[in-house]
Amino acid sequence: MTAPGSSDTADAVARVDAALDGWSGKVPAWYSAVGRIGYWWIAICLVGGLAIGLVANPSEIEWRIASGLMIGIVAIPVGGTLLRLIARSQSRATGAAGPERALADAARTARPVAADVKRAIDAVLARDARQEPTVHRLAWRSNEDDAALKALDGLWRQADPESVAARDAETAALEARVAVVREQAQERARAKGKK
Repeated sequence: MTAPGSSDTADAVARVDAALDGWSGKVPAWYSAVGRIGYWWIAICLVGGLAIGLVANPSEIEWRIASGLMIGIVAIPVGGTLLRLIARSQSRATGAAGPERALADAARTARPVAADVKRAIDAVLARDARQEPTVHRLAWRSNEDDAALKALDGLWRQADPESVAARDAETAALEARVAVVREQAQERARAKGKK
């Protein structure tokens, strides 16, 4: 989510997205390109390992193929982990001290949005897109202001009462479970105290 009235938020949004994925700074472009390879990474490692096995192993052809495939199988996780470590080091060198710090640095312009706030935004805007400025302002402030969160919740309740009722039921069930666990813990503590 971006701050209301902010312009040129693409960089801040990219930093927040990267920080939510555990990156300290921007994800290096080369690593993003490697990530788009997807499952082809397996084929690349197997073909590369096979080529090394065929060229470097002086044994019979069967053993060359077997050793090459083993090299490829080992290279799949090891190579991926090594590339991720290099990319994270590069991200850390060009970014903040950690993902939490990166989120804090971008907080004036962009920040993550809670799941319930996202559901509320979607429901209200699906009903009436003209409320976007109001919803955006309330959603931005809801992180720090209970009144804004209540106002957004009220708009959500008007737009989609069924989903709000389902959320309230889930919350009540969770609170009931927490109360039971807390009571059981207190009973165990009292029983230990009597011994």
